[in-house]
Amino acid sequence: MKKGSEEAVAASKQTVTRHATDNGTELDQSEGQASSLPGFVTLLKKTIGGGIISAPLAFSELGVGAGVLLLCFATVLSCYGNYFLVACGAELREEGHRVSWSSIARKNFPWMGPLINLAIVLNEGGTATSYLILAGLTMESLAHDVFGISEGSFWATRVAWQSILFVGILTPLSFLRNITSLKYAAVIGNLSAVYLAVLAVVYVVSPPMGNEEASPDSVVVWKAVSVKDLGAVSVLIFALYNQSPVPQIYRESKETRVKHFAAKVTTAASLCSGVVTIVVALFAYLYLGKNTRADFILSYPVGDPAVVTARFAIVLIALAAFPIDIHPTRDSVLCLWRDARALFQRKPVEGDEESAPATTVEHILITSCLLGVSFVVAWFVSDLGFIFGIIGAVACTALMLHIPGILFWWQYRGKTRRTSDLSYVSGGFANTADGAEGRNSEAAVVEAMENGETPSPINDSVQAVEVIDDSSSQSGEEKEIKRQEGKIRMSEETGEKEGRKSHLSLPGGLSRAWLPFQRTMALCISVVGFSIMVISLVGISM
Repeated sequence: MKKGSEEAVAASKQTVTRHATDNGTELDQSEGQASSLPGFVTLLKKTIGGGIISAPLAFSELGVGAGVLLLCFATVLSCYGNYFLVACGAELREEGHRVSWSSIARKNFPWMGPLINLAIVLNEGGTATSYLILAGLTMESLAHDVFGISEGSFWATRVAWQSILFVGILTPLSFLRNITSLKYAAVIGNLSAVYLAVLAVVYVVSPPMGNEEASPDSVVVWKAVSVKDLGAVSVLIFALYNQSPVPQIYRESKETRVKHFAAKVTTAASLCSGVVTIVVALFAYLYLGKNTRADFILSYPVGDPAVVTARFAIVLIALAAFPIDIHPTRDSVLCLWRDARALFQRKPVEGDEESAPATTVEHILITSCLLGVSFVVAWFVSDLGFIFGIIGAVACTALMLHIPGILFWWQYRGKTRRTSDLSYVSGGFANTADGAEGRNSEAAVVEAMENGETPSPINDSVQAVEVIDDSSSQSGEEKEIKRQEGKIRMSEETGEKEGRKSHLSLPGGLSRAWLPFQRTMALCISVVGFSIMVISLVGISM
């Protein structure tokens, strides 16, 4: 009986493995091979980006107490949002589907897929462009202050440095297929962020003399927050936002268990980035006080070599973040393109076709278009603050909290029942509803068969053995044959039920006992995300 069960489960797993090929989609063989470390450093770099530069200004608007509490709260929410997103993707991965934002949305709310992809394109594409602008502006100031290039020279302009960095560094990195291949660039960006944190601490512990920008006496711990100050909420939420590449990082990781992946990658990255962001924001504000700027490093002494190094570190942070934002943008553009093509051809998207890996032509064309648009916008525009502030307030909070919570809450509905509630027992026999028949164990079933009796099946449609009509007229050899046939059929029935039971099981790392609580938390966090989005929009509009 156990052998038949194992064979059925194995057959079920083989069917799941063949699923993607049977529906015409061939999975990328390079996916599912990366260790947890590349995913961790890449996601950490995604989190530690432009938000760390503007976080001190948010502290000056909210005060130290509210700023620290809000960053801690955002860190916890980010951990939960990532957990819910990975849990949704884990079930798809066990079923043999390719994990992406589109595939997760298609499993729950098919209409939501294009909206999510559009939000990712606007948010991540805009963020990547802003990083290119930031790198160009920082290098422009460094060319004048450090290299001594005159202001009238072409090499002292933002456009010149954007062109050099774009062609020499960003373009090759953006054409990489796997996001975890950016691990070395991510390490450089993460070390640059740590350097900013160390510099902020040093300037508070041992402040230099003669800096007129420093105003530690104006630091406010608690302050009354006005409606206008609520715009700082979106800044701190953006500082901990890292959800857009999570499905791709999980897809490329060989770690499939939800809890293990969350502990090693998503939760670890969110906690580490939360600590670094709090240190930079807190100590920069403690040093600068009311004179804190949007780019806090501009308020530090220009001639200090440590500050000059920090300005180069900001350039490295921006350069490392740009290709990480391009990857999820490219995936979303590909899904939107396939949806639009299917709509034009009046042919519905089937199976995993929408989120299938890009062909070589699609990869080159979409990446080239994204890079071209980003470069042109960065060439002509030097400030995207207001427009992308609104987009970020909506897209970041939605992708970070609202959407993962709703998807998890809906996808795991009705899966809180235990297997005993599914009328499943070993051998395909169980108690009837009123318990009158009693449960037949394997030994009892075999004994009943030998005596020519009929065991009670799990329902009328399942008959594991044939009734021996007249046992007295059968020889001992015929009885043994019937007995063996009955055991074989019992094993086959058990295997079929084990296969059906495997489809009702939860992905590795999820606990059925905790699932009701997790679904409640997901719904609450979704509501919190929507509330934060409204608060951020009100603050930005004032």
